[in-house]
Amino acid sequence: MQLNMVINLILNEVIYLIKKIYLKNFIEELYNIRLNYPKTEPMNFIAKILMNSLYGRFGMDDQFNDIIVIEKNDLNKFENKYINNITDILELDNKLLVKIKRDNLNNMLDNGSITHNINIVIASAITSYSRIHMSKFKNNNDYKLF
Repeated sequence: MQLNMVINLILNEVIYLIKKIYLKNFIEELYNIRLNYPKTEPMNFIAKILMNSLYGRFGMDDQFNDIIVIEKNDLNKFENKYINNITDILELDNKLLVKIKRDNLNNMLDNGSITHNINIVIASAITSYSRIHMSKFKNNNDYKLF
């Protein structure tokens, strides 16, 4: 086994343990900050943004695009090579701004597996739990929702 593969495996295991142990405490701390400060305070806003960013990170699409600037006269060669991956072309004077889907081969580890630093299950669980929590207020006739 190559050294960089061993390092990647150990690093992934350490990251998993950190997430498992500290993620719950991290969210609880941020939530307590929100409870201890009024909504007009910056600390409340910062805690809210951090929690929302974390949630968004779990659910985001990690298939990013690359943006490349090329000469106009090189477009034919570029199109022949990346025809299936080009999503948009914009003119910039005598150059072109080309947006292409990133090739998954660039994201592969030495062992051939693609890494995805997302977790749709966590994002889905957060969304469904939030909907359950909000439905308690929505379905209660004692509250008037706007």
